[in-house]
Amino acid sequence: KQNKCPQEAVPKAVDEKVTREMLKAMESVVGISLPKPILTKTQLWGAALPLNTPGTPCIFDAQARVGMCGDWLLGSSVQDACLSGMSMADTIREFCETKSLAAEMSCGLTTPLRNIEGSTDIGSFPGI
Repeated sequence: KQNKCPQEAVPKAVDEKVTREMLKAMESVVGISLPKPILTKTQLWGAALPLNTPGTPCIFDAQARVGMCGDWLLGSSVQDACLSGMSMADTIREFCETKSLAAEMSCGLTTPLRNIEGSTDIGSFPGI
């Protein structure tokens, strides 16, 4: 709630604060210093009610050095967000360790979207 703001236009100060905190947390998890991102897009939880999903934990393009994660990639719950974030962290760690730009390092780029079956409460952990 400390970052609550209009979803249509996240204020620059909130965007920068959230981005800074997320990158710091990511560095802590992977144990390395990350290069400064070229571009970030902050989308806060209040706008998260996806209707479809590719059903892949994260999307990563090794050649473009860009990736994304989020609940919508697996479903619509907090658990889906956690699993997606952990998958993205593992993918980035592996990429940094191998320094490979090979297509095999990329994931989720061609996975088609499918409808999310049923509805899960946004704050739930359905796998528990």
